[in-house]
Amino acid sequence: GCSALQLMRKLKVTYKTAWFILHRLRIAMSHRESRYMLDTFVELDDTYLGTSTHGKKRGRGTEKAKIMVAVSKSRE
Repeated sequence: GCSALQLMRKLKVTYKTAWFILHRLRIAMSHRESRYMLDTFVELDDTYLGTSTHGKKRGRGTEKAKIMVAVSKSRE
């Protein structure tokens, strides 16, 4: 997600404008999301995508983008 403060800085607009844009986007996303509801059984997986960390401290770093996939499965 993105906060209104982050959006304000990226778009170089006022906080009020950034909040309004986010509010409208979230309303639009909620209407869209209801069309793509997952079934009773759902399988999830996630991974991190980014540059190689060779020679750096091990572990999951926040500089990498997290990708999550959800698949709806039927009972059969």
